[in-house]
Amino acid sequence: MVQTVTEEDAEYARNCPRFRGPHGSGVAPAGDYPRSWDGPSGRNIAWQAPIPLPGQSSPTVWEGRVFVSCADEQTRQVCAYDADSGTMLWCRSVVSDLSADDEAPEVEQDTGYAAPTMATDGERVFASFANGDVAAFDFEGNELWTRAMGPLESMYGHASSLVVYQDTLIVQLDQGEADDDLSSLVALDVRTRKRVWETAREVPNSWTTPIIIRVGEQDQIITATNPWVIAYDAKTGEEVWRADVLVGDVAPSPIFAGGLVIACADGADLVAIRPDGTGDVTETHVVWRAAGSMPDTASPVSDGAFVYILTSFGYMTCFRLQDGEVVWEEQVEGEGNFYPSPTLVGDHLYVLAGDGTMHILATGSEFEEIAAAALGEPAFATPAFVGDSIYVRTAKHLYRIDATGGEEEQQDASSTGRGEGAEGGAGGQAGGGTGAGEWTF
Repeated sequence: MVQTVTEEDAEYARNCPRFRGPHGSGVAPAGDYPRSWDGPSGRNIAWQAPIPLPGQSSPTVWEGRVFVSCADEQTRQVCAYDADSGTMLWCRSVVSDLSADDEAPEVEQDTGYAAPTMATDGERVFASFANGDVAAFDFEGNELWTRAMGPLESMYGHASSLVVYQDTLIVQLDQGEADDDLSSLVALDVRTRKRVWETAREVPNSWTTPIIIRVGEQDQIITATNPWVIAYDAKTGEEVWRADVLVGDVAPSPIFAGGLVIACADGADLVAIRPDGTGDVTETHVVWRAAGSMPDTASPVSDGAFVYILTSFGYMTCFRLQDGEVVWEEQVEGEGNFYPSPTLVGDHLYVLAGDGTMHILATGSEFEEIAAAALGEPAFATPAFVGDSIYVRTAKHLYRIDATGGEEEQQDASSTGRGEGAEGGAGGQAGGGTGAGEWTF
């Protein structure tokens, strides 16, 4: 169906308001993104800025501001940076009276305490953490509200990123085992933090992030876990359909391409599902299944003709979107685990390796590596693409990569300080806000 794009929608679509871009699909907004840079020399590096605490969450970018979450066992923080200079504008700690005395959850080092990517509605930014705390701030760093939704029982640590739908914040709380009756999908009012609806999920812990798609006149929240891909009515939380197609520890998030929901997991197949059914659609709406080396972490991406998947050891497979036929399989030669999800940038794929090297590949029916560009620091978060710039979170820094940058122009934002009003430690709080919507297919 053809959908008219409003000015508000266009603003949403040109920013990076959530994990994997405007629609959670891993498709970058239009822009003239660089294909060559070098971290050690500063070539095409506009700036780099220190991040005060660890975290695996991706950058969230909106109209000149970049947001990241970070945390350790004791402290949870949200930090805002100026996109032009890299100056830290503010950094606030998230403290909830209901969870302040709780013991820190057990997490794997690869996950950490700040794995979920933040989300924004253009007026507020939202963050969640491994202990289940969810918080909202305005763009000036005033705390609007916090909500304790834990403690959470997750084998590796909570990692599902947040999604805004109209005036609600969607929080996927998959935890424990399926028969523990702990998992749920929750919609919170972005202004008041009150539950708008909550739907119980008889599923175990997962590490996926929902997407929101338009099917006819209905907006659906698509979720993936073991063994189900489940769709919910985005306005009410009522289940629409489900398909029994996954197994194991499910971390790759679903995408929507060519009218099909695409999902996969290590040990399962890559599957394509028509989203216009109701009830259990396993036997009626699964269009195709394709076997192969499936990712345990990175999410798939599609250019509308092909679907590309990437394993943690760098093995990439290209499938034909129409029928799931394998087109090519190749090893991307890189160091470190390929945990970040690939991003489609025009007719190229940007694939970030664990050593901080970006591998730039051609899309299409033949594998070809076009270029490789290194930052020189380990990187495990999916980059954000906005305008003509790439924002990359490494182990200790936030980078802006821009073709207009250069050795002379490079700024080290650590020398500019944290910016007026930045909070360095674990205590600062503040207060104010209203809502916007998510542009969907």
